[in-house]
Amino acid sequence: MEIIWVKTMALFYFNEAMKQQELKRDFISLIEQLEKNFNKTKDVQVLLTIIAYSWYCYVEGPCIKKNISDDEIDFFCKKWAQYHELGIKEFLNSPEFCLVAGYSYSMDGFMIHDERLYKEKLGYELIKRCFDATQDENLKNISSYLLNNSRKRKLNNAEQICRQLFPTDSELDEYFKGVLTYSFK
Repeated sequence: MEIIWVKTMALFYFNEAMKQQELKRDFISLIEQLEKNFNKTKDVQVLLTIIAYSWYCYVEGPCIKKNISDDEIDFFCKKWAQYHELGIKEFLNSPEFCLVAGYSYSMDGFMIHDERLYKEKLGYELIKRCFDATQDENLKNISSYLLNNSRKRKLNNAEQICRQLFPTDSELDEYFKGVLTYSFK
C-alpha cells in the first residue's frame, strides 16, 4: 500500500495509514514511515511530525501504550533528539520548526539523555525565534501565548487557530487542541 502525503495548512502530517498505526498503538512504525518520507522529501512538515510524535511518545509513552519497553522509550528519545538536532542545523529559519521543537524542548528538553544537546533556555529561544520570524498570525499568537506564560488563561481565537493548525483527530492534534483550549479528551 502506497502512502499518500498531503500538505495542508496543518502543522502535522496525518493520513489514514497513520490513523491505523495510532489505533494499533504502533508508534514506532508510524515514526519509521515518517522518516522514510522525510528522507525522500526533506519536508519541514514531516520533520515537525517526527519531532512531535517522538517527543509525545517518549513523554507520554507509558500512558498511551500501557506496556512500553525500555527499548521503545530509548527509540523515542533518540528520534526526538536526532530530529531536533537536525532541525536546528537545517530548519532554523522555519517558524513552524521553531514553534514545535521549541515547545517540546521547553516542556521536556531536560529529559534528553545527551547532555551536549540540552541547553536550558533553548526551547524558549526557539519559540521567540518563531514569534520574530513568522508572518502567520496563528503562529504569532501561539508563540506569544507560550512566551508570555499565558497558559493561565485561554488563548484568544483558540478554536479558530486549532481548526486551521490542528484539524485532524490525530493524537498530536488532540493534544495541542487541549493545550490551547484547556479541553483535553
